[in-house]
Amino acid sequence: MLKIGILMREDKNITNKDVYIIYKSLVDWLKNCLIIPLCPQNSLEALKPLIASLDGVILGGGSDYDSNDLAITEYLYQQNIPTLGICLGMQMMATLWNGDMEDVADHHTNRMYAHDVFIKENSKLSAILKNSCIKVNSRHHSAIVKTTLDISAVSEDNVVEAIEARNKNFFIGVQWHPEDLADINSKRLLEAFLKECYKYANR
Repeated sequence: MLKIGILMREDKNITNKDVYIIYKSLVDWLKNCLIIPLCPQNSLEALKPLIASLDGVILGGGSDYDSNDLAITEYLYQQNIPTLGICLGMQMMATLWNGDMEDVADHHTNRMYAHDVFIKENSKLSAILKNSCIKVNSRHHSAIVKTTLDISAVSEDNVVEAIEARNKNFFIGVQWHPEDLADINSKRLLEAFLKECYKYANR
């Protein structure tokens, strides 16, 4: 069974106390994997032994991140550990590689499919999804303006929707939430991620 780490996010519980969480939709998406929580409160040095036991990591969505989150992300890149960034997770990836952010007013909606995303030819994402245009959900208030990672997808209003490091086996970030979409594109993305995790586990 694959061991997949998920970087936990800070949130509030019903009594308004600070908690660290993993979103259920991510756990359900990875239903055949052993989920290992990574608490960002712990330093990178403290997490290294745990990360070494993993086959891949998902940087999930959330509302904020700090320097320790970025240090963890950079370490995953350096170790060539299969890494999938989702929403805020993608923004963390971009930030590490000279990313700039800006606010966007119309990219947060509860609609299942909010808008089209155009996949760039010859990208890793294009090879995975086998589509040049897909429909996605959208729940973010900020967007990447630029990054030195490869931009692999944009929306029709030119918001960066996916990035990747083509020199790595799997270091891909998407701005949408594939774990909440039961469609072929989400299935293909998950399968590609898990395929690289198996390769990493058996290296």
